Amino acid sequence: MFCCAFNTKAQQNMILNPSCEEASSIPNNLAQYSLCVNWWKPYIWSTDYFTTLTNEANNNNIPFSRFGFQGSISGNYYLGIALCSWFYTINDFSPFRHDYAAGQFTETLEKDKIYQFEFWMSKADSALFKTNAIDVVLTYDTIVDVNNYEYYGYKIWSEETPMTDTVNWVKISTCFKAKGNEKAFAIGNFHEPEDVIKIFSYDPSSEVDYRYLDNFSLIECPTCCPEQFPDEQQVFVYSNPSSGDNPANILIWLHPETTANLEIYDSAGRLVDRRSFAALQNTYTFKEMAAGLYHFVVTSSDGLEENGKVLVAE
Repeated sequence: MFCCAFNTKAQQNMILNPSCEEASSIPNNLAQYSLCVNWWKPYIWSTDYFTTLTNEANNNNIPFSRFGFQGSISGNYYLGIALCSWFYTINDFSPFRHDYAAGQFTETLEKDKIYQFEFWMSKADSALFKTNAIDVVLTYDTIVDVNNYEYYGYKIWSEETPMTDTVNWVKISTCFKAKGNEKAFAIGNFHEPEDVIKIFSYDPSSEVDYRYLDNFSLIECPTCCPEQFPDEQQVFVYSNPSSGDNPANILIWLHPETTANLEIYDSAGRLVDRRSFAALQNTYTFKEMAAGLYHFVVTSSDGLEENGKVLVAE
């Protein structure tokens, strides 16, 4: 399965300030999330903003903070959110809903296109309370009611098994088909109380489930999760007029353990180039080609074929 594209936006991270490295000033304590540029707050509680640049005695220092030891996965910043406390009840949402981190996209999403959302997460040393109360919600604006989120967006990922690892950063990855016009996302506890798995330790009177978050990514990826979309077309072509400063190119994406062959023909039907590819991402450029109309054929080892025309301008 492969993808052919001309000058496509695929593989470009569509999240603003994706690793939280852009700060309006250095945070020197917890609850200074507003200093994280292009991120927003969807709820009354305040997300925490950790950094290596603050004094070691401050609560938000990396790697030694109020919540224990956790080094940075990359850069000087990461976020922290409390998901829920042990003492909530079905009818009391105040302690149940806690912190929410929320970012923005560089552009709105396109209807029916497939995207891949990823981020890295770790559980704090002091987070003895274990739950599965964390979700990712896409939103149509930078506003959401966490108790009625379906009016503002929809879930694309929910944790099923409570996280227990307090040492390593774990990558979370999910694919989804956009409904169209989504412009932002929020991460936090969008579970219903009855759906939360709760695992207490020896002292539930002081427990909260606390997570660190970093390195967010959203890319357009029509072939990255084929098992989730078995009925989707697996070959895509996006054509662009070429010029001397902007030569046409073909991007060929392959799944692991597959290969592809590319043949280029001129307007008279003569074979002018033939290439084979085995990497996951491959690019063929028409930069050295004379002006004219070319026909291409791409075939993959799993039986797929795509063909099209490329106009190379002067």
